[in-house]
Amino acid sequence: MKITSKILLIVLVILNLNLVEAQEKENFENLIVNQWVLEKYEQNGEVSLPKGKHQNDTMIFYKNHKVKSISCNATQKGIWEYNSENQTITMFDKKNNLKMPLKIIKISNYECIVEFDDAKGEKRKMFLKSLPKN
Repeated sequence: MKITSKILLIVLVILNLNLVEAQEKENFENLIVNQWVLEKYEQNGEVSLPKGKHQNDTMIFYKNHKVKSISCNATQKGIWEYNSENQTITMFDKKNNLKMPLKIIKISNYECIVEFDDAKGEKRKMFLKSLPKN
């Protein structure tokens, strides 16, 4: 009887952990699906505002896991996936064979802060603000 109770308890704990992870993933997806505009970025502790062609840099995450990134008036399209274990969203651009992991530092309905390694391998943070959903 004791072994059966322990097994049942273990199964219930595993099911509960899976449920919590599924809810966290759903909550994240409800937040990330939006149009995000670059507000500022940080590199080596220095915060800068976007200038020139970067003033309209935008990322749009769709519910169907497609993503569109607009930077310097150039558009890249791809797909995204979220890893709740390490709180990373990875964007894949198959056309250009690019993979871009972004560590989610903070996300809410209004702001998203992500950290990534730039082309030189240096850490950068992007501070994004959401545009109102239609």
